[in-house]
Amino acid sequence: MDCQHFVVKSRSARFRWGVGLLLLLTFVTAPGCVGAIANLVNVARGNTVPANFTGLEGKRIAVVCVSNSEAFGPAGAASSLARTVGKLVKANVEDVTVIDQQKIEQWIDRNDWDYVDFLAVGRGVNAETVVAIDLDGFSLHDGKTLYKGRADISMVVYDMTSGGKEVFAYSPNQIQYPENMSAHTTDMSERAFRAQFLNVLGNRIARQFYPYDVAEDFARDASVISSS
Repeated sequence: MDCQHFVVKSRSARFRWGVGLLLLLTFVTAPGCVGAIANLVNVARGNTVPANFTGLEGKRIAVVCVSNSEAFGPAGAASSLARTVGKLVKANVEDVTVIDQQKIEQWIDRNDWDYVDFLAVGRGVNAETVVAIDLDGFSLHDGKTLYKGRADISMVVYDMTSGGKEVFAYSPNQIQYPENMSAHTTDMSERAFRAQFLNVLGNRIARQFYPYDVAEDFARDASVISSS
């Protein structure tokens, strides 16, 4: 009985292994699945990039963004970018308090400033740390029929508890989205593409403060390709 039971179990195990192998081969050879397998392998290998700056943990922060191409206000790209960065930081950094963007904008409006002094804003809203973002050259079009997001950003973190000392800076090359192609204007509205591009910019800035998976970049480009 024991030997028969062992044979049955072995056959059952071989059957399950064979079915699993067949399903895996089917998945790999299906259209579009090779990339998915590659991503799974990358995740398994651990393609997580560590944070470049961890000094926001446990702090009360103000995210302030200005742009030389538009007036500061709730409808502008600068304000939208600040909100995006604030949400991502709040969701991914431990024990951080992100000051509401509306409070920051109200403080700026009350002081009637044409040019935003980041340190003054930080003091005005009682922030311990200021994430100061400068958005320049923001554009969405590549000709009349194509979308191509372009922007130059620079970011500086100021420690208000140390008299506004600069503790971290980030200034990448011009960010383009998608990087290696353009999206047709007939495939999505300008508003939708603008939201996607601002999300890309927000992620590029916010992920300086927490670990992230490099596969996210490929997924964002793929989202534009799939809708093109």
